[in-house]
Amino acid sequence: MHSSVSRIIRFPSSIDRSGSTVELFTEAADLIKKYLGVDQAIAEGLSLWNASTWLSDVLPSPPPLMISAPDMAVGMIAFQLFSCTSRRALGLAGVNRAALGVLPMHLRPTLLINQPDLPRSTWQLWLSSNHRGLHVPGKAGAVLDCVCSKAVFLGTAPSADAWRGEALSVTLPAAERGLPILDEQAMTRIADEFQPRFQGFRLDWLSRWRKGCSSTGKLLFAGSELAQNLYACVQREPELIQAMTPLLSSQEQEAMTRRQLDPNMIIVEVLWDPAHQERKLSVKKITEYLNVRLRTRGEKYEYNEEEIGRKLGQLGLKRHRNGSGMVLKFSSENSRLLHQLARKSGLNFPKVPGCSDCAELEVMGAP
Repeated sequence: MHSSVSRIIRFPSSIDRSGSTVELFTEAADLIKKYLGVDQAIAEGLSLWNASTWLSDVLPSPPPLMISAPDMAVGMIAFQLFSCTSRRALGLAGVNRAALGVLPMHLRPTLLINQPDLPRSTWQLWLSSNHRGLHVPGKAGAVLDCVCSKAVFLGTAPSADAWRGEALSVTLPAAERGLPILDEQAMTRIADEFQPRFQGFRLDWLSRWRKGCSSTGKLLFAGSELAQNLYACVQREPELIQAMTPLLSSQEQEAMTRRQLDPNMIIVEVLWDPAHQERKLSVKKITEYLNVRLRTRGEKYEYNEEEIGRKLGQLGLKRHRNGSGMVLKFSSENSRLLHQLARKSGLNFPKVPGCSDCAELEVMGAP
């Protein structure tokens, strides 16, 4: 470990197994309310996410956290708190793909990233690689393991589809007058109290898991992957599960609503029937059909042909130009990719008789 890393990361100085899990989570939530002025539901959600950082090396996909706030100072107070209570927290800025190769990922750190201008390609990489057993190609033939807990401050107006509902998304209120100051002395006191207690929580959880009382490899709860991984941290605590259910249910509903307005998903919807009935479709028609669907779902923004053409290219669907403009041919390559995109998006289209790509999806167990 580089000396600069060891100076930043706070490690538990001892193990404290006194008190119950409910008491620990409640006191952590009270601490968050005290310094951030958030309501009870947000405080409990952040407390549960904080606990998940202590199990990031065994959860199938450690839940990411996205934070937005009226100003950066509020977001940084949250990060200062997490640097005291999360497992091996490491505050960072200016993170890109190249930086992944030099970070101490073998420590399974909790990355607290202050990067409002975080490139879309970077967080998409983090999302896709945030599953146990997946690796990212590195330099000189090396592969990188990027599975760890991550919290990202995305500024005052984060992307609406960032992590597409697979992260716990929280908007912090403006700083209120009268909130206590989180100085270095307070941070040291908080770390000295909560680091040993969360280490005790981790060891107790791992002990039960190794005895077969827990299983992170099974779907223990209904709902999204986010909910399953968060609930897994407190699966023996029905009181905590009940308290968290409204917040996670609300987030899942918001994610479903956003997906209904995702142009990439609507492109697949628009192309499904024509792909089985026609030989080609102009980008102009695709754009018209897409905008009609958006309007029926309450979206006022209208895409133009150039924007939809770029999105088709980003999805890998190849177009070509003819005398009337850009056209998408339903070639065997485009048809196969369209079916793969439908499966990846979870779109439950009826299988078309006689379509070999539909038959292949059915064999693979797609909806």
